[in-house]
Amino acid sequence: MKDASKIFFEKYFKSSNRFVVVTMKNGIARNGIFISFFYGNEYSNDPYIIKWRFIETEHFAKNKIVDWDIDAGIIMNHIEIKSVKFKNNDETIFE
Repeated sequence: MKDASKIFFEKYFKSSNRFVVVTMKNGIARNGIFISFFYGNEYSNDPYIIKWRFIETEHFAKNKIVDWDIDAGIIMNHIEIKSVKFKNNDETIFE
């Protein structure tokens, strides 16, 4: 069985509109886009993706952040994500 992080990774990077609403397990919801990720260690049985770097919509629009801006965004542990909802079609993943 594929792990959920790989399923989401493949779905997300095939999407033409990557703006999403991420709801964390602690109830915090954020609007924005994922701009990078951290691979897990396959030899340690980690998930495919262990962490994501996320930029909230208002910061992305104001600052014209690019992928290589090292200080930009929020690092999210994959296991702390409850659900991800695509804004263009309301499809929800994970929940």
